[in-house]
Amino acid sequence: MENISNLENFAKILTEKGYNGYFLTASKYPDKIKESIEAYLKCCQDGTDNQPRGDHMLLSTYLKWDGEDKPHVQCTMYVKNLGNKFFLDKMEINLAAPGNLSIKKVVLNNLTVATAPNRLEAVDMVWRVLQFKSEKNMKRARLKF
Repeated sequence: MENISNLENFAKILTEKGYNGYFLTASKYPDKIKESIEAYLKCCQDGTDNQPRGDHMLLSTYLKWDGEDKPHVQCTMYVKNLGNKFFLDKMEINLAAPGNLSIKKVVLNNLTVATAPNRLEAVDMVWRVLQFKSEKNMKRARLKF
């Protein structure tokens, strides 16, 4: 397990990579990444929330959001916490249409915080599908005229 870091460094590296929006930890605790994880861990320690099932704590955020009626990109990060040391293990990047209908999903395994793509690279991994479909539809429309 390489690139293990404390919460401060973990959050700083991800924020520098553009993951600077609001996160949910274990589907609760909306806040910036560090504060969301801290709130979750505090509730686990107090006994008001359950420890993560399995080895991972799930963090989720929107990487691209232009409104409910537009496609959006959502990201789920699988994070291990070993004695207050954190590392990123897996990332799922999902392009979804309105109504959360999945259009394309990319799963990145065996990651570290250092090897994770920045936010724009993550969005590009799935967003290009829409650009290709739009160009293809434009060509079809031109052929009909």
